[in-house]
Amino acid sequence: MERKIVVYGHGDKRPGLGFPTDRDFGQWIKEDIFTKNQGRYHYTIGKDADIIVLSRHGLASGHFEIEHKEKPNQKDYEDYPNVRFVYVVRSSALYSNPLRLSDLGIENIHFGKVITEAQFDGIKKVAGEVQEYR
Repeated sequence: MERKIVVYGHGDKRPGLGFPTDRDFGQWIKEDIFTKNQGRYHYTIGKDADIIVLSRHGLASGHFEIEHKEKPNQKDYEDYPNVRFVYVVRSSALYSNPLRLSDLGIENIHFGKVITEAQFDGIKKVAGEVQEYR
Protein backbone atom coordinates (compact mmCIF):
# COMPACT_ATOMS: atom_id res chain seq x y z
CA MET A 1 0.00 0.00 0.00
CA GLU A 2 1.44 3.32 -1.08
CA ARG A 3 1.44 6.09 1.49
CA LYS A 4 -0.11 9.47 0.76
CA ILE A 5 2.71 12.03 0.77
CA VAL A 6 2.10 15.77 0.47
CA VAL A 7 4.50 18.73 0.37
CA TYR A 8 3.29 21.85 2.17
CA GLY A 9 5.00 25.24 2.02
CA HIS A 10 5.39 27.58 4.99
CA GLY A 11 5.93 31.17 3.88
CA ASP A 12 4.35 32.95 6.84
CA LYS A 13 7.05 34.91 8.70
CA ARG A 14 4.88 36.45 11.44
CA PRO A 15 6.25 35.89 14.95
CA GLY A 16 3.97 33.58 16.89
CA LEU A 17 2.06 32.41 13.81
CA GLY A 18 4.78 31.79 11.24
CA PHE A 19 8.51 31.26 11.10
CA PRO A 20 10.58 34.46 10.97
CA THR A 21 13.84 32.52 10.33
CA ASP A 22 14.98 29.15 9.03
CA ARG A 23 16.23 28.39 12.53
CA ASP A 24 12.70 28.97 13.93
CA PHE A 25 11.33 26.59 11.31
CA GLY A 26 13.88 23.90 12.22
CA GLN A 27 13.19 24.32 15.93
CA TRP A 28 9.47 23.89 15.31
CA ILE A 29 10.01 20.68 13.30
CA LYS A 30 12.44 19.29 15.85
CA GLU A 31 10.71 20.17 19.08
CA ASP A 32 8.06 22.89 19.16
CA ILE A 33 5.45 20.86 17.26
CA PHE A 34 5.37 18.61 20.34
CA THR A 35 6.15 21.01 23.20
CA LYS A 36 4.20 24.09 22.08
CA ASN A 37 1.58 22.52 19.80
CA GLN A 38 1.08 19.16 21.57
CA GLY A 39 1.65 17.35 18.25
CA ARG A 40 -1.14 19.30 16.52
CA TYR A 41 -0.11 20.64 13.12
CA HIS A 42 -2.42 23.49 12.07
CA TYR A 43 -2.88 24.10 8.37
CA THR A 44 -5.26 25.80 5.98
CA ILE A 45 -5.31 22.97 3.42
CA GLY A 46 -6.55 19.54 4.41
CA LYS A 47 -5.36 16.92 1.94
CA ASP A 48 -5.31 13.40 3.28
CA ALA A 49 -1.71 12.54 4.15
CA ASP A 50 0.36 9.90 5.87
CA ILE A 51 3.51 12.00 5.50
CA ILE A 52 3.85 15.76 5.09
CA VAL A 53 7.12 17.15 3.72
CA LEU A 54 7.72 20.58 5.23
CA SER A 55 9.21 23.31 3.07
CA ARG A 56 10.03 26.96 3.50
CA HIS A 57 10.89 29.11 0.49
CA GLY A 58 11.10 26.01 -1.70
CA LEU A 59 13.54 24.18 0.58
CA ALA A 60 12.48 20.89 2.15
CA SER A 61 13.65 20.95 5.76
CA GLY A 62 11.93 17.91 7.25
CA HIS A 63 8.73 15.92 7.41
CA PHE A 64 5.97 14.76 9.73
CA GLU A 65 4.48 11.29 9.97
CA ILE A 66 0.77 11.80 10.51
CA GLU A 67 -1.45 9.80 12.85
CA HIS A 68 -4.71 11.27 11.50
CA LYS A 69 -6.45 14.48 10.41
CA GLU A 70 -9.28 16.11 12.35
CA LYS A 71 -11.33 19.27 12.66
CA PRO A 72 -9.88 22.10 14.76
CA ASN A 73 -11.03 22.68 18.31
CA GLN A 74 -11.30 26.04 20.08
CA LYS A 75 -7.66 25.95 21.27
CA ASP A 76 -6.49 25.29 17.71
CA TYR A 77 -8.26 28.48 16.58
CA GLU A 78 -6.67 30.38 19.46
CA ASP A 79 -3.21 29.09 18.52
CA TYR A 80 -3.61 29.69 14.78
CA PRO A 81 -6.72 31.66 13.77
CA ASN A 82 -6.47 30.66 10.06
CA VAL A 83 -6.54 26.91 10.81
CA ARG A 84 -8.95 24.81 8.77
CA PHE A 85 -7.55 21.34 9.50
CA VAL A 86 -5.39 19.73 12.17
CA TYR A 87 -3.01 16.86 11.57
CA VAL A 88 -2.01 14.87 14.64
CA VAL A 89 1.73 14.26 14.32
CA ARG A 90 3.16 10.85 15.27
CA SER A 91 6.80 11.83 14.67
CA SER A 92 8.91 14.49 13.01
CA ALA A 93 12.17 14.42 11.08
CA LEU A 94 14.66 17.24 10.49
CA TYR A 95 17.03 17.11 7.50
CA SER A 96 20.68 18.02 7.99
CA ASN A 97 20.81 19.35 4.39
CA PRO A 98 17.65 21.25 3.45
CA LEU A 99 17.18 20.81 -0.27
CA ARG A 100 15.62 22.79 -3.08
CA LEU A 101 12.57 20.81 -4.20
CA SER A 102 12.72 22.22 -7.73
CA ASP A 103 16.13 20.53 -8.15
CA LEU A 104 14.22 17.23 -7.89
CA GLY A 105 11.47 18.39 -10.27
CA ILE A 106 8.98 19.04 -7.47
CA GLU A 107 7.27 22.37 -8.13
CA ASN A 108 3.94 24.14 -7.64
CA ILE A 109 3.68 23.32 -3.94
CA HIS A 110 1.61 26.39 -2.97
CA PHE A 111 -1.60 24.40 -2.49
CA GLY A 112 -0.08 21.15 -1.32
CA LYS A 113 1.72 18.95 -3.82
CA VAL A 114 1.10 15.21 -3.77
CA ILE A 115 4.30 13.30 -4.49
CA THR A 116 5.18 9.65 -5.01
CA GLU A 117 7.05 7.33 -2.68
CA ALA A 118 9.97 7.42 -5.16
CA GLN A 119 10.09 11.24 -5.01
CA PHE A 120 10.02 11.09 -1.20
CA ASP A 121 12.90 8.58 -1.25
CA GLY A 122 14.79 11.02 -3.48
CA ILE A 123 14.24 13.81 -0.97
CA LYS A 124 15.54 11.69 1.91
CA LYS A 125 18.58 10.61 -0.13
CA VAL A 126 19.63 14.21 -0.81
CA ALA A 127 18.65 15.41 2.68
CA GLY A 128 21.68 13.80 4.31
CA GLU A 129 21.23 12.77 7.91
CA VAL A 130 17.59 12.61 8.97
CA GLN A 131 17.09 13.14 12.73
CA GLU A 132 13.76 11.74 13.98
CA TYR A 133 11.82 13.09 16.96
CA ARG A 134 8.71 12.07 18.88
